Amino acid sequence: MLKTKLTTIMVTMTLMLTSYAQADVLTPEYTASPLHVSLVAPIQTSSTDSSVAGLNINLIYGSNYNMTGLQLGLGNHLSGDMRGVQLGLYNKVNHDVYGIQTGFINSVDGDFCGVQRAFLVNLVDQDFYGHQGAIVNITGGSFYGYQQGLVNLAENMYGLQTGFYNSTTVAKGVQIGLINKTHQLSGIQIGLINLQTNRALVKFLPIVNASW
Repeated sequence: MLKTKLTTIMVTMTLMLTSYAQADVLTPEYTASPLHVSLVAPIQTSSTDSSVAGLNINLIYGSNYNMTGLQLGLGNHLSGDMRGVQLGLYNKVNHDVYGIQTGFINSVDGDFCGVQRAFLVNLVDQDFYGHQGAIVNITGGSFYGYQQGLVNLAENMYGLQTGFYNSTTVAKGVQIGLINKTHQLSGIQIGLINLQTNRALVKFLPIVNASW
């Protein structure tokens, strides 16, 4: 059952990524620079409100609107959407991400569809579809896929969480960790401390807790 759910999530994620990645590029009104280089914004080859479709290199810190392609830098900022691969120490996207984001700290204000990896923190304010891995992972909306880290937080989780501390309001899938916490469970918790707060009597079970 879980394998089927995860497969469905990954297929959906791939279709969404493909369609969204093509959307702006195929729109006649969309214009973007194929190459962007920045020292420290606004000292860069294109303005901060311009878009890039191709290669984006930020030697220290750069800022643009939409990005389609590959963005590299110490500090990367987009006030619009990211479609492609974003690599840097600090990555910030004000809207949505469709693709791969890798850094020391990653922050996205909108939805994320793809793979997000960070050494320290991944933060997504809205919904997440795919894989999220860091010391601390936080998804403010619903999470669909695999969340992996020491601390994993999501409003709703559909899939798998593995870590030291896992916490959700609704968990539909599997939580594996030292401490697992949810209000409503449809699946399995495996850990030293398993908490399910919507139960009337037994809210805590050690080792394994299951509910459907």
